Amino acid sequence: MTKNLNIKKLAVGMSLQDKAKLLFADRNKKADTAGLERLLTPEEEEAIIKDAQKNNQIAELNRLSRLFNVASLLTLDIQTAYLSFSSALWKLHGIIMAMSVKSRADDIIGQMIYDLATSKEKDEKKRDELSKELEKKYRNTEVFKMYDHFTPAYSLDEPKVKTAPEPNIYLQLTFINAVERLKDFRRIIYQLNYVVKLAGIDFLGDKEKKKIKEYEKELEDFIKLDGLLGVIRLYRAFADKKLMRTANLTQPTFLDVIKDIEKAIQLTHEEIQKAEAQIEGVLAKADF
Repeated sequence: MTKNLNIKKLAVGMSLQDKAKLLFADRNKKADTAGLERLLTPEEEEAIIKDAQKNNQIAELNRLSRLFNVASLLTLDIQTAYLSFSSALWKLHGIIMAMSVKSRADDIIGQMIYDLATSKEKDEKKRDELSKELEKKYRNTEVFKMYDHFTPAYSLDEPKVKTAPEPNIYLQLTFINAVERLKDFRRIIYQLNYVVKLAGIDFLGDKEKKKIKEYEKELEDFIKLDGLLGVIRLYRAFADKKLMRTANLTQPTFLDVIKDIEKAIQLTHEEIQKAEAQIEGVLAKADF
């Protein structure tokens, strides 16, 4: 840019918005290249500042600079929120994979128990008794129950469960935690957009925009419950058919959330007001 345009001359009479865009684009370039490259020379930057002083634009440039600084901090908060969500999602995937392995192990152990009981007992009644003993020994363990699709799992000690089972409690806890982390991400995105709105100019760098877009794409996949998360959609069907407990769940909001995740992560009017107030509070600090 600076090789083709004489910024020092163009700075004279340049609109405040154009001055700000150049200054912030220069800052973004320095940030993207760890200070190795920039769009403006020191002389060009000085010429822009001098013309702003001459036209009484410094106060507004300072206001925009504070907003730029807030936006820069928010982009870091967005990265942190994304990593927090990714960690929660990784834990959720771990629970779901363990449940899948447990289901497969159920089939294998069941066949092994049947084969063993059949080989040892020819009498049907004794064979059934032996099968039950082996079931209690190899299946009815706390670790095995932990990864059942439902809590409590149907136990051999209590064939008629008095309380209808609920979705696996560890799945509920990790899923809701992931949703809460996703909502944190959405809140910070809202604050970033609010700062840009206050500034009246889009001073985000291309690198930040691309990164945020990539984050949002991955989060959309979560909202759709695609891939491994597809198992969670099954609980909707179980609830509709009254095949499981729907009240007094470990996570009371679990069923409502899986029916409409988008609604669950929308900011309420009060949350929006609080998010905006936080930004205004930061901007009001004299030393920012």
